[in-house]
Amino acid sequence: INAEYMDQPSSLRAVVYWGHAPNSQTRLPDMKLAMQKLDLLVVIDPYPTMTAAMHGRKDGVYLLPATTQFETQGSVTCSNRSVQWRERVIHPLFECKTDHEIMYLFAKKFGFAEEPMY
Repeated sequence: INAEYMDQPSSLRAVVYWGHAPNSQTRLPDMKLAMQKLDLLVVIDPYPTMTAAMHGRKDGVYLLPATTQFETQGSVTCSNRSVQWRERVIHPLFECKTDHEIMYLFAKKFGFAEEPMY
């Protein structure tokens, strides 16, 4: 993207896709080109999605396995703002982690896991 059309000082260097795939986007070739220019691409999903495959990169890409709705428990807020309660059906398989675990591990790695949450 031409810098004169952007309202920020520099281009993005990293993107985290968390439970989102660009399948519904109409400009997939542009998205693939943008993904190739990143320093870091992180995809967090229970299964490899189109995002995990379409970038065409050989480095700087991390696929973090997240749990499915059957491997987690507690309350969730859906995109339509409804609240649901889930019971765990099975324990997480393989190396997948819940969203809360992944968030905590990121916070721990970045040095602010012990900060108070408000």
